[in-house]
Amino acid sequence: VFVYGGTIRPGSKRRDIVSVFEAVGAKAGGKITDSELLEIEQTAIPGPGACGGMYTANTMASAIEALGMSLANSSAQEAVSADKVADCHRAGEAVVNLLKEDIKPLDIMTRPAFENAIAVVIALGAWPVMATQPTLSQMASIYIVTFIIGFGGLHHSIAGSVEIFTAFTISNDFTVSQVVHFIAVAILGNLVGGSIFVALLNYGHIRKTQKKVQN
Repeated sequence: VFVYGGTIRPGSKRRDIVSVFEAVGAKAGGKITDSELLEIEQTAIPGPGACGGMYTANTMASAIEALGMSLANSSAQEAVSADKVADCHRAGEAVVNLLKEDIKPLDIMTRPAFENAIAVVIALGAWPVMATQPTLSQMASIYIVTFIIGFGGLHHSIAGSVEIFTAFTISNDFTVSQVVHFIAVAILGNLVGGSIFVALLNYGHIRKTQKKVQN
């Protein structure tokens, strides 16, 4: 049973790691002074814990929880909290129960479990990346992985293009290049690639049904 160490608590004025990122940008833009930047850096995210954002540690913890290899809510707890202490105790109890019931990792990490983890990672990781400053290689990588998931029979876990379109339209730096490099590609992919892909899936299901009826 995996016990996630927990995420770091925000600091003064609810400042987290994103607050530091924004402060660095504000300093570069001449909006705050060196002393103001230093004050934010010194008061944000104090204490132990994983990076206070949906980055590697929190994303992987969420995926592991979706796999069933950590207890429910383990990925959402702060490192310094009564909930995390309780999570550690419950994990120990779970290990004892697993030994009694002879439940092994492969009994937990089934195909549906991986499908759940894939859906979680796509929802939490892939699409937020696209909302920042995407490159063509980033988009290509995500689309390739998405279609691999689809052809692997995990098509129900693919996130739609609506989320990415929304992320772009609500961003402050929505540009023509984003239209060309993403939205046009997404529309073309949905109209051409998506239609063909769905048609192939439907054909496969129909053929299976026909064979069963004939038999």
